[in-house]
Amino acid sequence: MIPFVSGVLSIIYGANFADFQDAVFFITITSRVALVEFIEDVKNIVGYQMLVERFRQIRHGIAIDTSHGNVSEGRIKKWTTLIQMARDQTRILAESQKSRELFFVLRCIVFVTLFLFILLNLPYNVHPVVFVFHIVWGIFSFMQLARLLLKTWMAETITSEESKIEKDIICIDTSRWDSSSSLQLKAAHDLIAQNPTQISYGYVTFNKGVLKSVFNQVVTYLIVIMQLVEK
Repeated sequence: MIPFVSGVLSIIYGANFADFQDAVFFITITSRVALVEFIEDVKNIVGYQMLVERFRQIRHGIAIDTSHGNVSEGRIKKWTTLIQMARDQTRILAESQKSRELFFVLRCIVFVTLFLFILLNLPYNVHPVVFVFHIVWGIFSFMQLARLLLKTWMAETITSEESKIEKDIICIDTSRWDSSSSLQLKAAHDLIAQNPTQISYGYVTFNKGVLKSVFNQVVTYLIVIMQLVEK
């Protein structure tokens, strides 16, 4: 992002052709990185959406079976197997994205912290270049948070769809079932209730609390940096 800002400012305020060439180079390189990030985000979101659809299909299948009375111990075991397969797919997806998403969250914290630090310590009216820098850096920081919010929302949707299956299982009338089928249904319910599916990357879990955690870290680092500068 810094090369991009430098390139834009060089084009606006540059005085010679060499500066213009360097500026175009910086913008091109940064744009390429941004395009790669965009493609990776699309790939991740598509993966999340596929998992959402997977849980929806399982829920729909359970609803059809129960409405038609096609329920047995073997059928419930198939439900449990399908649920476990979807959970395994979620875990595999999270593992494949782990390093990249952890680095992304770290970038969010760093970029927002630096933006607030610059905003508080470098007045925008000092020079037009500084004003442009504030705007561009602020937009970029906001975009990082927007990306994080979107991913968090999609991850929460996966958890929500699985919880709907749990609620449907609770509502099933088992009064006329044999004990083995009832126990198998309870096992399917406990599988979800005791350990809900989440998009977890080890240190970070994409849920409603992740933005709060990011802002807590931003405030902490900002205070530390401000204290170091004042010394």
